Amino acid sequence: MISAHTNLLLRSPNWLGDAVMTLPAVQQLAISGCKPAILCPEKLTDFWRLIPQIREVIPVQARIRATAKSLRPKKFDAAIIFPNSLKTGLEPFLAGIPKRYGFHGHNRRWLLTRSWPHPSQVKGYVHHANHYLHLLQQLEQTSTDPSHQSLQLEQITNTPRFSPVPKPAPSTLTTKPYLALCPGAEYGPAKRWLTERYAQTVNRIRAKHDLEVLVLGTKGDQEIASRLKIQCSKPIRDLTGKTTLAEFLTLIANSRLALCNDSGAMHVAAMFGTPAVAVFGSTEPRLTGPLGDSVTVIREHVPCSPCFLRECPLDNRCMLAISVQQVTEACLKKL
Repeated sequence: MISAHTNLLLRSPNWLGDAVMTLPAVQQLAISGCKPAILCPEKLTDFWRLIPQIREVIPVQARIRATAKSLRPKKFDAAIIFPNSLKTGLEPFLAGIPKRYGFHGHNRRWLLTRSWPHPSQVKGYVHHANHYLHLLQQLEQTSTDPSHQSLQLEQITNTPRFSPVPKPAPSTLTTKPYLALCPGAEYGPAKRWLTERYAQTVNRIRAKHDLEVLVLGTKGDQEIASRLKIQCSKPIRDLTGKTTLAEFLTLIANSRLALCNDSGAMHVAAMFGTPAVAVFGSTEPRLTGPLGDSVTVIREHVPCSPCFLRECPLDNRCMLAISVQQVTEACLKKL
C-alpha cells in the first residue's frame, strides 16, 4: 500500500508532545525509503522543519476547505492520518487524496479508505507511540501487491525508540550554561509538581553548579514563573510566553539539563537526547513516557494513580509524594 515511491502525506497530531511521539513511525517510513510531507497546525511548523525525514511542511489553514485546496495541487497518492478527529479525516477526503488511512473514531470511517481500531490494551498499557507504529504495521499486513517494494517494519516493542534529532545551533538568548526549567503543563494542574518544590530543587542545584536558570513555557505559565522568581534564592530569567516555538526547541536542545513535568518539554528533551528529569503525577509513564534514554522519570505510585484527571479532586497526593530530595538527586546525577 505504501512504498518508497508513494507521494505520501502525514497528518500530524495537534500537540507538541503527541507530535514527538509520532517520530518512531516517521523514522520507520524513512528507513523504508519513503520521505513524506506533513500537514500540521501552524504552531508546529517550526518543530516539523527540524525533522530530517520530512521533505515538506504544510500548515493547516483556518478553514477545512482552504486546507483541502492547498493540498490538491500536490497530487498526493495517499495520506496517513495520525489523529482521530473528524476534521483530520475531512482534510484529505476533500483534497481528493485517493487512499486515506487512519484509526476508527469520531464517526469518520466513511472518510477513510481503510481504518483500524486502536491497539488493544487488555494485556497492559500500550505506549502512545506504538499506536502510530501499529497503524503502519496494519498497512503492511494488508498489502496485497507482492510486486512493490513495501514497508519493512521492525517488530513493535513495549519501549518504542527513535534516533535523536540533530540539535539546532545554540540560542543567542544566553551564552552561559543553563538549566531549562519548565514547570507548566497545558493539560492541567494535576500534571504540575508544586512550584515551591521546583524552587527548592533549583536552589539546591545552584548551590553545587553555577547555572543560569531559564523558565520556559507559554503565557499561561507566567503566574508560576512569577512565584518562582520570589521563591528562588538567586535571580532567574522568565521567558514564559516570550519565545517562539523554534526558540523554545533550541533552548531545550542546548540546555545542560531540563527539569519539567510530563509535558511537551519532556518529549522534546528526549527527542534531542538532552539530559532531563521529568516529574509524573496523574498520568502514566508506560503510556506517554519519554522515548529516549536521556530523560529520568520521577513518579510515586499512589492508590488512585494514574487517574488522568486535569485537576485532583483529593489532595494532590501523587505529587506530594515526590520529594525535593528525590528530584534534586536525579538532577545532580545528570550534571
